Amino acid sequence: MSALPSAGRSPLLLVVALAVLTTLSAWALDRGVGRPADATPPISAPTRIVSLAPAITETLFELDAGDRVVGVSDFCDHPPEVASLPRLGSGFTPNYENIARQRPDLILTDRGSGASKLGLEQIASTRALAWLSVDEAIQSITALGAWVDRRAAAHRLAAQVRTRLAVPAAIDAPRVLLVHGVAAGTSAEVWLIQRNSMHGAVLRAAGGRNAVERDVPGAARLSLEEVIRLDPELIIVLVGAEPKDRGARERAIERFAQLRSLRAAREHRIGAVVGPGVFAVGPRILALIEPLSEEISRLRGHR
Repeated sequence: MSALPSAGRSPLLLVVALAVLTTLSAWALDRGVGRPADATPPISAPTRIVSLAPAITETLFELDAGDRVVGVSDFCDHPPEVASLPRLGSGFTPNYENIARQRPDLILTDRGSGASKLGLEQIASTRALAWLSVDEAIQSITALGAWVDRRAAAHRLAAQVRTRLAVPAAIDAPRVLLVHGVAAGTSAEVWLIQRNSMHGAVLRAAGGRNAVERDVPGAARLSLEEVIRLDPELIIVLVGAEPKDRGARERAIERFAQLRSLRAAREHRIGAVVGPGVFAVGPRILALIEPLSEEISRLRGHR
């Protein structure tokens, strides 16, 4: 992971890296890495913040504290205002020299990324926030609001996340296998969405039930043989591309459509949700509920 993509490199590489980071975060949750947010407040109200995690960056701007952000990770692409900010590496490989040049008084990382705080603490006060599950996201949003003196806005956002995502699956919800459109590893395996992740919560909110009803230890991968044994009612692929890229959507669907032993393939119940932000776990993840719900409804109505 030494050569992570920067803002100027291929969007496809960025999507691949985000998919890998999302799955590694789920692995970190299994190992207990992401428990819970570091609630210790900074020494004083920060005015120069470096954010090394997209979800944290999005949240700071959502809380109207974006003017305090002086640098972001290579993966931060939202909101558009971050395009002009210095790129400072990632939680895996922070660029210590460039971070120090920004003279931050607070550095924020995603605890699930595996970032080490030791080197960063030599530059400025550093806090690691957990953002793997809905509960962790709510805790981290609330902590950020307190640190940047945006408590009311943070409580509103946290309440919105809780209302929209902290919901159980409907009793009659279809069994959906939700997977990453960018395959990691070999072509004989898929990266799945864990039921206890933020995207797992989005699936429940959209009216689906995760076909993988257990927590998968280690990296969240399944072999195609395991997918066939699961035989989900629906398969939906998340594709990190522009919606107009029909080729990306068709390629993602075709991979599973060829597995004729799957009921979903035989009944043409394989779909995709395409968008540049489908892997985001910051506030804009709420925007994924509607298109995912529409895709579930479309596939269930297909005859």
